[in-house]
Amino acid sequence: MGRRYYCEYCDRGFTDVVDSRKKHLNGISHQRLKKIYYCKVRDLKTLVAEERQKDSCRRFRNTGSCPFEEACTFTHYTNQELSAFEAQVIEEERKKNELPTLPPVKEWLNLRNHEATERAEGSVSVYGSNNPLKNYGFHSLPPSLRPISFEEMDNLQFLDWG
Repeated sequence: MGRRYYCEYCDRGFTDVVDSRKKHLNGISHQRLKKIYYCKVRDLKTLVAEERQKDSCRRFRNTGSCPFEEACTFTHYTNQELSAFEAQVIEEERKKNELPTLPPVKEWLNLRNHEATERAEGSVSVYGSNNPLKNYGFHSLPPSLRPISFEEMDNLQFLDWG
C-alpha cells in the first residue's frame, strides 16, 4: 500500500497519487470546506471589511439559522454588531499606534541611581524580584558571582592584564 494523503479541511484520507490529489484539491466540497475554515479564523478587521460588502441574510434574520452557515453569500451579522466590531478594530489600531509614555530623563536617572545603590548594599539583586539566590546571602557567594556596584567599577584598577 502506498502513501496516503490526509486532508484536514475535509477530514478524509486517500492514496497520494498526483491525479487524485489534484482532483480533490480542485473539488467543490474541498473548496467550500476550506473557505469555511478560513472564515472562522480570520481577524476582526478582515471580517468587518468582508461583511460590510454583503447584504443581510433574510433566512437567518427570519428564522435565526441558515443551512449555509459560513458559506452563505449574505451576512449573518447585524449592523450594530458590525459597528461594535469596527469600533473594536479602531480601538486596537489606536492602542497599537500609540507611543508609550516615557518618564522624564531626570526621574529615570534618579530611579537608576537608587537601584544601583540598593544593589551595592545587597538588598536588591541584578535579577530583580525573580532572584534565584534570594534565600542565600551575597557574602556566601564567590566574588565572581557577587553583583558589582557602580562605585566598585569606578574604583577598579587593572594592574595586570592577561
